[in-house]
Amino acid sequence: MDEFTNQDNQPVIIQKDLFTNHCHERFGNICNLASTIANQSRTISPEICRACFRTKFPADANEVVLAVAGVKESESGPGTTLKKLISWFVEKPADCNCANRVKVMDAWGAEGCLKNMPTILGWLRDSAHRNGIRYSEFVIATVVKTICRSHQVVNWFYPPQENEDGQPSP
Repeated sequence: MDEFTNQDNQPVIIQKDLFTNHCHERFGNICNLASTIANQSRTISPEICRACFRTKFPADANEVVLAVAGVKESESGPGTTLKKLISWFVEKPADCNCANRVKVMDAWGAEGCLKNMPTILGWLRDSAHRNGIRYSEFVIATVVKTICRSHQVVNWFYPPQENEDGQPSP
């Protein structure tokens, strides 16, 4: 147990690992989800784990996990392309974690998205079922693969440019 004070400076006792003991993405001091997104091991503290559980989408691709994974904002990538395509046919569900998942896919790039295809298809399948949207694994997999292949071709012809700081040029 840890002791903290509330706004009135009254002592409040909190069970130390209330959130961290229940996270299926935490293994010791490693966040499996952030590590998968970053493609390398990401160490977390109990405070980071608690912050993750306070978000709208705990133990999912939320703002805390994206920060731990080191995901930077991007205005293009497979996730952005998929989002634009899907928005032509389906209105974004109110309870969707789409924006964070788009960031994850953009950070993974085409090769990472192909490698993590089961995860992406799971996100889309779960969202479709939760919102009563018709879903075909074959069609969606074909669309995602086609988007990834098109990004691979674009990157082959026009590789991303970096400035002196090693950051992508606009």
